[in-house]
Amino acid sequence: MGAHLVEPGAVLGDRYVVEDLLAEEGESASWRARDRILARSVVIQALPSASPFAAELLAAAKRASRVADPRILQVLDAVDDGTLTYVVREWATGQSLDIVLSEGPLPARRAAWLMREVAGAMANSHRMGLPHRRLAPDTVVITKSSGVKVIGLGTFAALRTERDEADDPETEDTLDLGRLLYACLTARWPGGAASGLPAAPMEHGRLLLPRQVRAG
Repeated sequence: MGAHLVEPGAVLGDRYVVEDLLAEEGESASWRARDRILARSVVIQALPSASPFAAELLAAAKRASRVADPRILQVLDAVDDGTLTYVVREWATGQSLDIVLSEGPLPARRAAWLMREVAGAMANSHRMGLPHRRLAPDTVVITKSSGVKVIGLGTFAALRTERDEADDPETEDTLDLGRLLYACLTARWPGGAASGLPAAPMEHGRLLLPRQVRAG
């Protein structure tokens, strides 16, 4: 539904020229757009203003915009025009981790580097009281300049239809960091298939160790 409210060539806020549909999930759609004032590409995540998730998405984007960490994809704008609620983020050129892992596990040193960067970004956001709550391979981008960008801080979680409010959000992020490390070392996702990765193998109800998975 979100994609149907926007078409390529549309101009949002007299500024953002919509170009290509990137992804669509439920009522939400993400588009590549052009900021015609600053002449740069941006990402726009949009959904109908009437959506029950609209207010939470807007609030999450405003909170995320306060985090000044170059490893977290920056929120540039958040708008509700009465018909459409949309969040504007910087454009990161590179590959998401799920695409990288589709070609196989990362070497241990590269996995350690990547996790250090993601964990550092999360530590900074946690200090500001802002958990991610949906860390996964498709929310981590390795840029062309060999940097790391974590996308969707707070906003992806705002669109989740299933939440366990009893969970501690920071603990949830910490557990997801462990799952990300496992995925980096095995190209498998513990706890079931996710982000395009197959489920991690189990034996007698326990996950196999990364070295067991890599050994086949």
